Amino acid sequence: GSKQATNTRPVHVVPNVGGAGALVGRGSKQASRRARRRRRSTMSGAGVSDEKLLEGDPQEWLTKADAQRIFKKLRAQPANKTCFDCGAKNPTWASATYGVFICLNCSSQHRSLGVHISFCRSATLDEWKRGEVLTMKLGGNARARSFFRSHGVSDDERSGERKYKSRAAELYRKALKKEAYGRERHGSSDPLSVSPASKEAAAAAAAA
Repeated sequence: GSKQATNTRPVHVVPNVGGAGALVGRGSKQASRRARRRRRSTMSGAGVSDEKLLEGDPQEWLTKADAQRIFKKLRAQPANKTCFDCGAKNPTWASATYGVFICLNCSSQHRSLGVHISFCRSATLDEWKRGEVLTMKLGGNARARSFFRSHGVSDDERSGERKYKSRAAELYRKALKKEAYGRERHGSSDPLSVSPASKEAAAAAAAA
């Protein structure tokens, strides 16, 4: 009797065709695909320029080393050495939505607005997707500040609803996303350029 009981134990491995066995199989295949995608990203960064590194699937994760290499250069730019919102020195956080560098305190205020308004990551600790890093490269504090000013949002406005739920913020995040993910580049048709017409409109809006 006991021998018969032990002989029936292998029956538990039979459900391989469907059910939990199939789910495990699908899960391991997905994990394998993710691992291969990350490995390709790792190899692509070796000895490759920033421009080449940022070409490709915007949803693909960059290696931490590649992202940090790019961020080191971006954070060295004068306008990026202070928080976009409060002016604190050496900001280590960033809004991937607006392509701006912000301090830890302001990042918590950004998060309270919701990720649909501003999506934040640490510029020194977190992993970043290619499209997000490209957004930071195309954006930057100086470019965002110029756009916000031209639409009547002063530098005194901090990271609150008045600033980031404004019409200017909506226009900027949509145009920057289109530029980064649509692979458009700066030029005469730059969607974020500050034209004399937009300055006049902002002045009129401020006077009204």
